Amino acid sequence: MITSSDAAAVTTALLQQALEPTAEAVSVGPQSTGWLANRSFLVDRGSAEQFLNAVDGLRQEHPHLELRVHGPLPPYSFVDTPSSEQAEGGTAKAFGAATAQPTNG
Repeated sequence: MITSSDAAAVTTALLQQALEPTAEAVSVGPQSTGWLANRSFLVDRGSAEQFLNAVDGLRQEHPHLELRVHGPLPPYSFVDTPSSEQAEGGTAKAFGAATAQPTNG
């Protein structure tokens, strides 16, 4: 019996094999219900057509998969910001562990 985690692993491997070679970077998005894999690909404008051709090839080889491409979008998934660090480790980690101390004076 194939589990949803098995299907997600296979889908992720297919995406990596087909699309990563045309991307500058890949970012893993949050898991949720409704999809097997959530990936953001940072693609140079000069490689966009090659990337879209790879997506079309993957669609033809695996018609049971619904692939969605959005963009161009700002590269938010590839930038570390205080808010992304806060989501991973809390406010103190994101903004430093400074504390207010009373002054003697």
